[in-house]
Amino acid sequence: METPKKAQTFVDAYSNSLEGRGMEGRDLTRYDRPAELKNFTLRQLERAYNGGGLHARVVDIFPEEALRNGFTFTVDGDEELGQQVYDYMETRGMFTALADALVHSRIYGGTALLLGTTDTDLRKQPGEVASVRWARSLGGGVQPDRDSVDTDLLSPTFGQPKFVTMRRTDGTTTEIDARRVVLLRGEPRAGARPHELGVSSIERHWDSVSALETVVGSMAKMAREGATKNLEIDELDDIIEADEGKTAIQNRARNLEYGAGAYNVLITQKGKEALQFIAPDLKGFPANIDKLVEQVCASVGAPVTVLFGQSVGGLGTGADENRRWRDRVRSYQTKTVEPAIRAMFEICSRAADFPAHGVDPLSFSVTSAPLDVESGQDRAETGRRWAEVATELFEAGLANEDEAKAILARGGLL
Repeated sequence: METPKKAQTFVDAYSNSLEGRGMEGRDLTRYDRPAELKNFTLRQLERAYNGGGLHARVVDIFPEEALRNGFTFTVDGDEELGQQVYDYMETRGMFTALADALVHSRIYGGTALLLGTTDTDLRKQPGEVASVRWARSLGGGVQPDRDSVDTDLLSPTFGQPKFVTMRRTDGTTTEIDARRVVLLRGEPRAGARPHELGVSSIERHWDSVSALETVVGSMAKMAREGATKNLEIDELDDIIEADEGKTAIQNRARNLEYGAGAYNVLITQKGKEALQFIAPDLKGFPANIDKLVEQVCASVGAPVTVLFGQSVGGLGTGADENRRWRDRVRSYQTKTVEPAIRAMFEICSRAADFPAHGVDPLSFSVTSAPLDVESGQDRAETGRRWAEVATELFEAGLANEDEAKAILARGGLL
C-alpha cells in the first residue's frame, strides 16, 4: 500500500502573494500566509537568534535594558558590605553569566545558571564550601526533573524540583541538585506549573516578526528584481503566425533576459524592437510595513523608538510609550533579574570566603538603578531652564541675589 504524501506548505507562499509571482492554481493562489512553525527545536531557535535581525533584537532587548544601569547591594542595611558582595560576584564573572542566562532563557524558554563551588558533586545538596569559583549559563536543553518535584503541601519547597536535568549535544544527560542552580524561566506560559519553564520569546513573537520581515524582504526584492521588461516588436502578429514563431519570440525574450553579459548591454534591432522597463508598484508596502511594525511592538511590549530606533511620528513625543516601556522593564527586573541575584547570594553565602558568609539571605537587598537617567544633553537643557528662571526673577525684582543663587543651586548649577 502506497503511503499517502503529506500536505506541503510553501514557505515562500506569502512572498509570492505579495510579489505576484508563482503560477495560477499553484502556490500563488492556494497559499497566502507564511508557514506556521510550531514546536521549535533548540537548533531552530539558535539559528533564528544567530541569524540576527529582529528575532535577536526581541530576545536581547529586555536583558540589555534591565542590566544597562547596573544595581547596588546592601546587607542588613550595610552598603559597604554590600559593595564587598558585589565585588566578590563580579570578580567571579557572575554578572556576565547572569546576562548570558537571561538571554538564553528568552531564546529557549528557560535555562539554569550554575555556580561552580569547590564541592564538585553536582547531585549532592550544597553545604558549606570553601569558595564559589565561577558561574556559567547552561544554555538550552535544561529541564526541571518532574519525578523529583516536591509534592508535600506543607513543605516550603512545594512544587519545586529537587533536580535539574541538562541534556548535552551528544544525547547524554546530567542531573544537578536544583539548590546549586538559579532557574530562569522564559516568557510566561499559560497553565504552567511551578516547576515548568516558560515560552521562548522567538516562538511567542514568531508570527508578527516573520510577517514583517517577509513584507520588508518582498519589497526589497521587488525593488531590485521586480521591473517588467516590455519588448515592443514590429509586425508581432505575423511573427507569431509564422512557423516556429512562438518559439522564436520565447528565445528572443530569453536572450534579452540572460544575454546582457559582463557589460550589462542589451542589443535590439533598430526600427523593429523597442525595450522598455516598467518599474514595480511599491505604493502599498509602506502602509503595510507601518501596521506590521505596530503589531510587533504591541506583541513584544516595546515602543518603536526602542525596538526599531525610529523617532515617533505624528504629534506625540513618545513620552507615554517610553514611560510604559520603563514600567515593563522595571517589572522584568523585579520578577526575574533581582530574584536571580538573591538566589546567587544564597548559594554564595555558604562559601567560607564570601564577605557575607552565614548571613541570613533575607537581610540581602538588591536595588536596580533608575532606568530614566538623564543624558548630558538633557542635564544641560534642564540647567539652562533653571538659569533662565533665576535670571528673569532677579531682573524683574522678584528675587534678590541670594534667592537667585538658591534657584541656581536647586537646578544643580552651583
